[in-house]
Amino acid sequence: MWKMRKILALIIWSILLAAVSDTLAAPAPHKIVFRRNVGNSIIEGELCVMNPDGSHQKRLVSKFDGLGLTLSPDGQNLAFSSSRLNSWVDDLFIMDMETQVVRHVSDELHYAYNPAFSSDSKQIVVMNGYSDPHGPDHDFHISIVDIATTKVTKVTQGQEDWDPVFSPDGRRILYASGPVASRAYNMPQKRDIYTIKVSGEDRIRLTHNDLDENEPAYSPDGKFIVFVRGDNIFRMKSDGTAQKQLTHDGENYSPVFSPDGKQIAFVSTRDGNAEIYIMNSDGSSQKRLTKNNIADVSPVWR
Repeated sequence: MWKMRKILALIIWSILLAAVSDTLAAPAPHKIVFRRNVGNSIIEGELCVMNPDGSHQKRLVSKFDGLGLTLSPDGQNLAFSSSRLNSWVDDLFIMDMETQVVRHVSDELHYAYNPAFSSDSKQIVVMNGYSDPHGPDHDFHISIVDIATTKVTKVTQGQEDWDPVFSPDGRRILYASGPVASRAYNMPQKRDIYTIKVSGEDRIRLTHNDLDENEPAYSPDGKFIVFVRGDNIFRMKSDGTAQKQLTHDGENYSPVFSPDGKQIAFVSTRDGNAEIYIMNSDGSSQKRLTKNNIADVSPVWR
């Protein structure tokens, strides 16, 4: 009887230890970092964070001029575009999320927009080139930046390549590409979604549609892609098949998968103002997370 009690006690103790170990090893819950506008200018903003259900919203940086936010997968660095060095030119910057120290990445990347980190957090892919703010004269291509060395490698030749992101395995770049556009000259933008090897080879077109398409993003497992078509968010398989419309009201943009691939954070104007929303990866259970008098934009997962 005593031996049986001892064995039973050891079993119970092992179960308790395993439960405690699992609790200690459990990763911290993910959060959503976003930009909150506080003025009429695009450079007047705050950097904020909240839980995926919209609770516990708090300000991280009170004066933040960054646009096109992207957070490194290790959660240590935030990359963004800013004209803080030259009011006519947007450059690429990285901010340490712990110290909030900001550094300029490279002098080779004037007019740099829409940065995205590689899965190992060692590289950034970005659209860069030349832009005339007063007319249709601009030329954007895709480049990869090595963060440690600041070496810049050109991937595409332009003339209109936008919104690049790395594939989860780091072998390809997903991006939007199309004819030159200018509202001032009544030249509509018409982009489609493409993918290309990081070497600049094997360019594949994934979509063919009359509406403008942009802001593609992979699911963490690389099986799906979300993107914007017109004013709505769509999802498709990574080969371009099984396209499905996920949103139907207002203007919807900036979709990004959660780290587990189960949810998508995005921006929508369906309630009259740009706010952060969340939905399941199949488009169900759409929920508004923020409510601000001006705009909450650029959601990224941390």
